[in-house]
Amino acid sequence: MVNKPKKQTLLIILLMICLCTTFISFFIMEAKELKSKLVDQYNSALQMIMDKKYDEAIQSLKELGDYQNAYFYIEQAENYKIYDRAMEHFNDGRYDDAKNLFLEVEDFKDSKKHIEEIDILLAEQEQDEATYQQALQCINESRYLEALKFIESLASKNYKESKQLAKMCEIAVKVINGATTISAGTGISAAILGDGTVLCSTNSKVLNQSHFSGWFDIDSISVMGSLGIGLKTDGTVVTAGKVSGYKIDTEDWNDIIKVSAGDLYIAALTNDGRVLTQGHNGDGQRDVNSWSDIKDMATGWRHTVGIDSKGHVYIAGVQAESQLTEIAQEQDQWNDVIAVAAGGGAPRGCGAFTVGLRNDGTAVAVGDNSLGQCNVDDWTGLIAISAGQFHTIGLREDGTVLTTQTGEYDREDIPIYEKVSSWTDIVAVAAGYGTTLGLKGDGTIVSAGYYLNGQLETDSWQDVLIFEKE
Repeated sequence: MVNKPKKQTLLIILLMICLCTTFISFFIMEAKELKSKLVDQYNSALQMIMDKKYDEAIQSLKELGDYQNAYFYIEQAENYKIYDRAMEHFNDGRYDDAKNLFLEVEDFKDSKKHIEEIDILLAEQEQDEATYQQALQCINESRYLEALKFIESLASKNYKESKQLAKMCEIAVKVINGATTISAGTGISAAILGDGTVLCSTNSKVLNQSHFSGWFDIDSISVMGSLGIGLKTDGTVVTAGKVSGYKIDTEDWNDIIKVSAGDLYIAALTNDGRVLTQGHNGDGQRDVNSWSDIKDMATGWRHTVGIDSKGHVYIAGVQAESQLTEIAQEQDQWNDVIAVAAGGGAPRGCGAFTVGLRNDGTAVAVGDNSLGQCNVDDWTGLIAISAGQFHTIGLREDGTVLTTQTGEYDREDIPIYEKVSSWTDIVAVAAGYGTTLGLKGDGTIVSAGYYLNGQLETDSWQDVLIFEKE
């Protein structure tokens, strides 16, 4: 039989054991819960790294202290953060910034490989920049073809503004190659000077020097009757004169590579092969909207001519149908035509005619031949042609000039053909209403033909713009 004191002691011991067991169970449960929270936070932090939420992951891992590999993954997250920023700069072409970041994590992942790639790219970039600067210098010196050769390789890389510059140079080359820096119209002659301004010779009050006073940076010009049109190297257009009943507004004309003035209307060839027109359309000379892929065009009195890249000839306006019929009958002679000229058609002149320059330096012509203006079959060695109201002229590669005029006389009572045939060192020609202009290699002008409207007062002209064809 147990005495009472011993019984009380035993009860106390049992009570203490129960309490300890309860506390131990509680602490075990707390520890398990804490461990579970740590595991969840740890795993969550690792997931944040995978999700590229590096700042959140780093903060969470720092709260875990030395739990498991928290410090290791803090370093990994910091490395990933720098690495990913480096890759963003790398993909954006910011190679210097990318390289600096890769160097901070040089031993992480493939940073060393990217550093080597960047060194190669930076060397290429340095070369690209040197090429870009060479192109800019060529552009500043108006050497557009040379600039285009530099810039084309950069355009494929989308380097700086190379695509825009390449397009500008392409247009400029086409403008220059098709540029007419002298023009003979109806009772007016015009020329572009070396500084891009324009001189004209005429007694007309409808279109004269005052109408060209605001023109600058002109690279090509065409005049006819009451209208003048000028083309700039940037592919934009300016006009002078007016047409009663018509508004001439070319402000939205861009990417133009050639311009031409007819009687009471103007035409322009775009870089993508379309022909734009404004002005009078009484004879259908502006019915050109369906034309496409045109590589050269010209205007006569009231007819427009175009030729596409396949050699197909288009004509709209006066006597278009009869001329196209002739061309169809002589198609083999027109297959190799690379440039065209349009002449005649005036009521006081002769019928419309069209001339083509072939790639072998010969010429072909159709239309009215009442004054022999289509007698060009035996011409050879040509590099340019021009058609006036009554005649055709051709510039040969040796700097001499051919003309179909045989009987008219100029202001010195010298037969036109005799005077023109004596010209040498000619680099450009223009035919007008009974007049012929020649631009010499020294920038001066020679002329022959009708002169009653003052259109041949060009003897004092100097420094007329000369392009070396690209």
